[in-house]
Amino acid sequence: MCTPFKLRRDCLQVSHLLYADDTLLFVNGWLQSLRSLSAFLDNYQLSSGQKINRLKSALFCSNKIAASRISAIERSLGIARCNSTLIYLGVPLAFGRVKLSSFQPLINKIESWICGWRARCLSQAGRLVLVRHVLRSIPIHTLAAATVPT
Repeated sequence: MCTPFKLRRDCLQVSHLLYADDTLLFVNGWLQSLRSLSAFLDNYQLSSGQKINRLKSALFCSNKIAASRISAIERSLGIARCNSTLIYLGVPLAFGRVKLSSFQPLINKIESWICGWRARCLSQAGRLVLVRHVLRSIPIHTLAAATVPT
């Protein structure tokens, strides 16, 4: 049996999150849970006819886990560890506090949009309309789902 991940004693156990074609699976690092997870993924592939791309998959571990243990988990699942902050649906996920640098991709995206609008020779009023209606919606999802560092 695969034991779900539990952050603290007084929190709910989370086993999975699903959105469109993305899936996040949460398990503790016990050997039995890893074997169950591997068997589940293999059974899913056989029954659905879909193949899990392990190169697009990522292992996200606490920094408290020993490097040798992480290497063993990577080998057993065939999935590499994500060494940076994991971005899921545009929201940075991390153990503990999310660093301001985790939001750099969002900042870069907004900056690139503004530069593109300048290149289109839009008037200042036209750019203002785009900022109000387009850029305002980009960070809403991220800011609603993540705690932004101050």
